[in-house]
Amino acid sequence: MKGFMICRWTVIACFALLAACRSNVTYDYACPTPLKHWRPKSEGIDHHAIAVKIAVDAQGTLTWNRAKVDEARISHYLGIARTLFPQPFVILSPAPDAPCDQVQKIRALMDANYCGEGWRCGEERGWWQPTMFGIRKGWTLWDKR
Repeated sequence: MKGFMICRWTVIACFALLAACRSNVTYDYACPTPLKHWRPKSEGIDHHAIAVKIAVDAQGTLTWNRAKVDEARISHYLGIARTLFPQPFVILSPAPDAPCDQVQKIRALMDANYCGEGWRCGEERGWWQPTMFGIRKGWTLWDKR
């Protein structure tokens, strides 16, 4: 029984050490606020606006409307978006534990290639989380559940 207790406390100490050593350079912890000239969530999206979602997950994987992409593809798609009429609204949607350096890279890429005027881009989790018309709270328009 004594050996079991020592083993249990050793495991608990190891988990505590791992938790303390975990990198806290994540979106929620270390990333500065979104760029000031981007549209804030509080202003919402125009009623008939076309919207595109760029997501960054915990591993730094990028998606464009749920399709896995790389930075070059995002740059290419933003170039195409500039030629469209009406121009789509682009939302950067990082996961809370997304790597901050990846989020900042994508912000810079979006700003340089598309969002310079500001009104075409926004950043925050939960931009679209409707609670009316049968859409469950917490779902986004991109979810296919």
